[in-house]
Amino acid sequence: MTDKKMSRRELLGTTLFFGAAASLGSSFLQACGGSGPTCTDTAGLSQGDVATRTANLYVDVSTDASKNCANCNFFRSSGDNVCGGCQVIKGPISPAGNCRLWAAKIRT
Repeated sequence: MTDKKMSRRELLGTTLFFGAAASLGSSFLQACGGSGPTCTDTAGLSQGDVATRTANLYVDVSTDASKNCANCNFFRSSGDNVCGGCQVIKGPISPAGNCRLWAAKIRT
């Protein structure tokens, strides 16, 4: 095994390559009827609101099918297959998403 250090130029190139690949892969998945909307745009949020999303581990796709935003008590739907809202976390929220504040929807 060789102990070769990566130059800054190589690191930047590799980072840009994988970033572009992830972005294109996500676009192709959406175009092919992927798992739902991408609700990660935090451009209009304050740094505190973004920090709240991050601290509560919000993700667009839940790793637990039984615990997603669509069946969370705090989720507010905007329609089918579009970003909704949350009473606790600001910004766009995917119905397929999840965070650590998930609470089962109260049935009345």
